[in-house]
Amino acid sequence: MMLFFKVLLFASAVIIITTTLNAQDFDVKEENIEKSSGSVMFGLGLQTVFPRGEYYEQNNKVGVGLGLNFGYFIPSLPVSIGIDGMYNIHDIEDSHEAWNLPEGSGLFDVTTYYQFLSCYIMLRFQAYDEILSPYFEGIIGFNYFWTDTKITSDNIFDETEISKTVDFQDISGAYGAGCGLMFYLLKMGDDTNSPRGLLLDFNLRYLFGGKASYLKKGSKRIVNGSIVYDAVRSETDMYSARLGVCIRF
Repeated sequence: MMLFFKVLLFASAVIIITTTLNAQDFDVKEENIEKSSGSVMFGLGLQTVFPRGEYYEQNNKVGVGLGLNFGYFIPSLPVSIGIDGMYNIHDIEDSHEAWNLPEGSGLFDVTTYYQFLSCYIMLRFQAYDEILSPYFEGIIGFNYFWTDTKITSDNIFDETEISKTVDFQDISGAYGAGCGLMFYLLKMGDDTNSPRGLLLDFNLRYLFGGKASYLKKGSKRIVNGSIVYDAVRSETDMYSARLGVCIRF
């Protein structure tokens, strides 16, 4: 995975440099006026996360979720700034347990979600071509880890939610770098030189996460009728991969 990441990052940099050199007269060509104007981009995609290092030793589950981003392209520059976020579930634990609740006693469905949310400031260098739009980027922000448990009635005809509680939570700083390729699926407007359109986006990142405390499957125990949480603490480095669509307008 690391080798693939390095190759993709190098290839993206080469394509961006080559595209820029081939467009040295960028500012003087009338058909490229549209390229140098400010524009915005919004993206949404399927996100996967692969723990690394200490994080992998404690949690080797692949996270699956959604990612989104919003960026503003600076006029006359192949640079955009924006925000990026992702939500991932690393694991889900289901069980049928007997509980004594204010609503009554009996057997209930207990579902525990191990998840995290990330938010970053993003700086992206992106080349433009009529078909491809490669980029590389730097990000900095935070990761929010939390575990919550939902209790529902054990009835296939009426799965009423009885309660939902946050068992554990923590936050850590994070930063990283990434690269990607965008492919135009649809051009917008009459000008074929315009960067505006609908694009398929493939993104790969390496994220350096600070130390955080979190729960994993098996971290919850019942001792003498009370719930005990055996939280683990580690650095939270990870790879992330995203496949989605973006609209630039």
